[in-house]
Amino acid sequence: MKNQNPIAEIIESSTKSLIVQCYELYQAPKLGTLIKTLDDPSIIGIVYNVFTEPLDPSRRPIARGPFKNEPEKLYEDNPHLSLLFRTQAEIFILGHVDQLKNYRYELPLLPAKIHTGISLLDEEEILAFTNTGTFLELLIEGLDIITEEIFSISMRRISGYHNDAEKFLYDTGKDVASNFPHDQQKLISLLRKLGRGPINE
Repeated sequence: MKNQNPIAEIIESSTKSLIVQCYELYQAPKLGTLIKTLDDPSIIGIVYNVFTEPLDPSRRPIARGPFKNEPEKLYEDNPHLSLLFRTQAEIFILGHVDQLKNYRYELPLLPAKIHTGISLLDEEEILAFTNTGTFLELLIEGLDIITEEIFSISMRRISGYHNDAEKFLYDTGKDVASNFPHDQQKLISLLRKLGRGPINE
């Protein structure tokens, strides 16, 4: 059964990216996680930034220590602190699901609605969505936004869902090389980062 459990909802939306607020403080999807919106048709994206900030920007947090590096206990002793902050994630849009339930590797024509829920793609969905070079092309096109490091983390995490993770990364490296024939510095940086190997969780 496809994962339909919402973990956050959209608070800012465009046809290129989303910002979502997580339902639980500090419980955000990790960098490189593939997500989908829970509307019809769904929009597919990847987490490229996570941050926690005060609900009221005019009230900056102040130090509560010194204490023995036990922030969990600090929140237990001061439960009101959890109500003062929110954890958010920024999503780079990679595609959407069309009316025939096929993946479309292109931007949606309209942004998702505010307050739409999002959930994680399950293993079957990850394999189906990433089993094409078009997916990789979209990530490469978004390097100016997601950065080389996030690109690497994403591909290394995704590789763990494929039967041969090392081959997946090797093939990714070949595709990357073909996209940067005249930018040796960027190519070497990307290949070095991919060479760190799969991220298994």
